[in-house]
Amino acid sequence: MTTVRQDVLPLLPNGLPVFRYTRQEAGRAAVKLASSTCQVLGLALSQNNKGVLDRIAVATEDEVHIIHASGTRSRKLDKFFFKLLASEVTTLAGFGMAKLALRLQGHLDHRVRGVDLSTLFLNTSEAAVPPSEVIQKSGLCPLTNGFRVDRLWHENDQKNATNELCLRAWISAKVANCAKSLPLVRGAQKVDTNLVKAEVLACLHTLIKQNDLLALTRPRISNNEFDSFKMKKGGKIELVNSRYKTRVRHSNSSQSYVEITAQDGSVYQGFTTGAKGKTTAIKLHTFVPNATPFQSVSVVGLEDPTAAEKAQEALVLRILQGQVSLLDAPFVRYLWFRSHWDVQRLNASSEACAEMQYIEHLNPSQAEVVGAMTCTAGSPIVVVHGPPGTGKTTTISSAAEIWSKVYLEPVWIIGHSNVSVKNIAEKLSQRNVDFKLIVSKEFYVEWHEHIYEKIQENLIRTDRLPRDRVGLSRMIGSSTVILSTLALLSNPGLERNGMFDIVPVQNLVVDEASQIDVFEYMASSQWLFSHVFYEFRNSLGKVCFFGDPKQLPPFGQEECRSLQSVFDVPHLKGNSYFLDVQCKSSMFNLSSSIQLTVVY
Repeated sequence: MTTVRQDVLPLLPNGLPVFRYTRQEAGRAAVKLASSTCQVLGLALSQNNKGVLDRIAVATEDEVHIIHASGTRSRKLDKFFFKLLASEVTTLAGFGMAKLALRLQGHLDHRVRGVDLSTLFLNTSEAAVPPSEVIQKSGLCPLTNGFRVDRLWHENDQKNATNELCLRAWISAKVANCAKSLPLVRGAQKVDTNLVKAEVLACLHTLIKQNDLLALTRPRISNNEFDSFKMKKGGKIELVNSRYKTRVRHSNSSQSYVEITAQDGSVYQGFTTGAKGKTTAIKLHTFVPNATPFQSVSVVGLEDPTAAEKAQEALVLRILQGQVSLLDAPFVRYLWFRSHWDVQRLNASSEACAEMQYIEHLNPSQAEVVGAMTCTAGSPIVVVHGPPGTGKTTTISSAAEIWSKVYLEPVWIIGHSNVSVKNIAEKLSQRNVDFKLIVSKEFYVEWHEHIYEKIQENLIRTDRLPRDRVGLSRMIGSSTVILSTLALLSNPGLERNGMFDIVPVQNLVVDEASQIDVFEYMASSQWLFSHVFYEFRNSLGKVCFFGDPKQLPPFGQEECRSLQSVFDVPHLKGNSYFLDVQCKSSMFNLSSSIQLTVVY
């Protein structure tokens, strides 16, 4: 037995007894834990730098038991271990329980059952909150520094990894067993891997493992670049950022804090109170003399999760609680769980586009793609390879024009970056297509206003979206073509104000799809945080992916080789389309066009 120091919470004990077991001894740990008087056991996991599960921590309110996840196992003793993991008598509880259950089930190939603490005090329409907020809601103890708690879940300190693992499990046990929590734990909808089909579990395990591996590579200290700062009363500072990518973002949580180093070496800590354009407002914990020159500004900790990340986490939780089934959504099945009928749909032939006035300016390869995109009888998924110079933007805008003017069908065009979406918007403007482009206030104000000068009349800032359907309907007008980034599609405000009722997601075009991990489509377009394809399962008829997999792979693929874009999905490769590079030469008085086909 060893002891881990506990000074994170103002509670006893100050030293946690820690018992260690090999994988073969897991059953002995389970027997001891099951015989304890603790009603709910806290659960936490750790992984090595390759993303492989290496230790399992289970805690009571007084002690922690660590089991090594690899090594020789004992079938005789494992029955006690597996019984504990799936117990309906002794309850397991942890923060992010769906993730914990998937990692354990994927590693041990056995049922896991438990309660998610991250959502214990929330209703079904709210996203998970950090452990520090749950502690405050539970009334377990007062907290003066939430970051000291939340950083334990950042898993970036290899030197103190064991201590942090123990504290995560112990805090989970303390929260679950306190007077205000215990009735909720007993009545909570349980996470249970037995509620999900094996093929779906395997898919979700891959998703979670990839996310965990990428999380290990995220910097825990981000350096800011600033132009100037202004001291205000009461320890407040107005910082003018110089670059959008390195700006100090406003955060409402305790996942991070701002650290400012003065030229004399003094270090000051604080938190953001707001941000507008290039200016971030910061409140420091200690007094700073007015004449103090700053040398550097950094953000310590993790950024708040994006709406898409929250959506993905909440969807996985709902799946493991048995609330939703991904197999109900056709496009989820098309990508991951094909039935015989789905295969037939994906292999359906497309017809050539008959709307000559909208495609006469296109080359044959572009016209073929537009036909596949707008054909109602063809495959519901269209994958298009478009290297630079092949006219991706022209092709997308032509299809959108046909959907809008001929078929009177709504279409959403999304991209990985704001710039790609803006380029398509400009092409639509040239073709006199009625559209609206939704841009986040954070990206637009003072940073990128200049790049939208040509399409100001079509632009809508997120902070100016009406909250009621009547007002939004007036703002959208007759537009049936909507453009945004993939991240904005996950904004819960779009669902709340009725956007998807006014302009349904019937046709979806994804630009820069080669840069998007296929699992990123497990994002939200609804306040209940559902899968993009799951939420729009009743309206979505066609999804068209454009990109160049030879140019830019999914972000993070260097750190996580298993990341795939839609271009890497084997059963979609046979039905892919390839745009041709077409140029005209005036050399030697040639009047004919020379068509060049890019060969991969």
